[in-house]
Amino acid sequence: MTKLGKDFLNRYPFEIIKHVFSFIDQPDCLECMRVCRQWSKEIPLYTTDIWKHVRLDSYQNLNHGRVMKCLGPHVEKLDLRQCQDEQINAFIYSLEAVGCNNIKELEIHECSQTHKNPHIAVDALLQIGSNLRELTLHVWEEDYMDPHYLQLLASCPTITHFSYLNFTSSSSRTGDEEPYQVPELPQLGLKYLYINAAWHEYKDKYLMALLRSSPHLKCLLVADLDYEEPNFMEWYTERWPTGYLRKYLDACPNLQYFAWNTWFDEEVEHWKSRATVDSERNGLLELVMRNVDNFFLKRFIQTMTKSLDTLEVFAIQADYPGYLDWSPFASTCPDQLATLELSLIEMDGQILGKMIRHAPALETVRLEIVESLFTDEVLESLALLRKLRSLGFVNTFSQENTSQTCSLCQSVYRFLEADCRQLQNLELHGTLMVSNYLLQAVSNITTLRKLNLSWRGCPPLDGLAHLLQAIPLESIELEQIYMHDDIVEAVNILLMHQQDTIRGLSLVNCYVDDAMLKTIADCQLPKLETITICTSAVLSDKMIQYATCKFGRRVRVNFYS
Repeated sequence: MTKLGKDFLNRYPFEIIKHVFSFIDQPDCLECMRVCRQWSKEIPLYTTDIWKHVRLDSYQNLNHGRVMKCLGPHVEKLDLRQCQDEQINAFIYSLEAVGCNNIKELEIHECSQTHKNPHIAVDALLQIGSNLRELTLHVWEEDYMDPHYLQLLASCPTITHFSYLNFTSSSSRTGDEEPYQVPELPQLGLKYLYINAAWHEYKDKYLMALLRSSPHLKCLLVADLDYEEPNFMEWYTERWPTGYLRKYLDACPNLQYFAWNTWFDEEVEHWKSRATVDSERNGLLELVMRNVDNFFLKRFIQTMTKSLDTLEVFAIQADYPGYLDWSPFASTCPDQLATLELSLIEMDGQILGKMIRHAPALETVRLEIVESLFTDEVLESLALLRKLRSLGFVNTFSQENTSQTCSLCQSVYRFLEADCRQLQNLELHGTLMVSNYLLQAVSNITTLRKLNLSWRGCPPLDGLAHLLQAIPLESIELEQIYMHDDIVEAVNILLMHQQDTIRGLSLVNCYVDDAMLKTIADCQLPKLETITICTSAVLSDKMIQYATCKFGRRVRVNFYS
């Protein structure tokens, strides 16, 4: 090695060397440490920023000497995957020796033996120190959520966020297992609880034990119903709607956020951040329920609507369309409601209009409803919302050009042209909603900054070009453009008119190949921060690497091929 190479770490100021090493990832850091003894010793001093989040996924990594040199008090999150629990426990014990006493988040995947030796896991966790705030367990085991996990949680009183994810279907169980006794727990400091596991009454017992021991709980997520379990639907429809939601709310006097069947990563992160925000309001503030059947919704309307007078966010997604009488909720809709999302819901248009008029503070409205609900009364009620900033119309219309659909398009056109001058975010899904005709109206919304368009068939290129030329958007998402020539023309129009303003670009279910990706990567987009491409075409690794390099570190890149 040349003299310059040997003296590289000492030739320039510490801050410059640290900045240089900030452009590499953890595997590259370990490779650099192989250059010589000096680099092996000194590089960990310059790379503390890239080792704040440590993910180790093999036995070799857990026992890697160079890895241990890079760890220290700067490590804030540990993500351990596909390791035997004895190895994980031994590794956690060794963290104390290298000064890892500031770990705030611990995530363990496939901890298949922890429940057999809970005292070992507890002792190991206690070695991390008193700063542990978040604990996440991903398990694959044909067993119920046994009390050892609860004991493990109770041993770390500083934990405020706990997530338990068991991906084993209850249908794989024989039904002869003897359930564990649910232990009495001391008071816990939990503010956030996420349970994602196959549903059964034993899970409910463990969940209730956690809720009774968590008086400060603010956010509760319960997800992943297992419809394959024998007699599940009978148990679900007869017992859950009338008792369990009410029971959970009663057990948590400070609960402010409740989500049922919400498991997407971005939604989970949203709820996790909510748990750390102090609100001056009391009572349930946000209620989100996905994939619920009409029997549940009927009982929900009958028994729960009078208990939701503090809501600020209300989002319901049915598992299939079905007509229900929502008049009890419409009459008691909270006047401070800020977000209303209805998906696959059928109700009378007058009732929906009444519901909207009872909530003058609405800022976000998203309606995924059938054609008959887009009545003049609903549109007139929306026009009265002076604080409305985000609007989504997702239709389930037929594509037939009938007199009814033509009249509907005219009503929506007048609404978008005259009553949406304050909108910032707009989402339009469906062939009738995304048309040259309606995009002309959208072009008049000069305050618009974020646009989401989804449709099937040929894209409305003329309307899209007129819109993009008239409004400087910051974020745009185009979805379901299958034809290659169409996506090329649509993207060229986008890059021509939005090159200097676009911060977020998303092409979902569009036919984006290597040539199209290269065109986007070579375009100068100085303000771009995030790009997401989900394509049916096969993108080559070489082109993905090329595009990632062109976008640079300032752009968050997500490619799905």
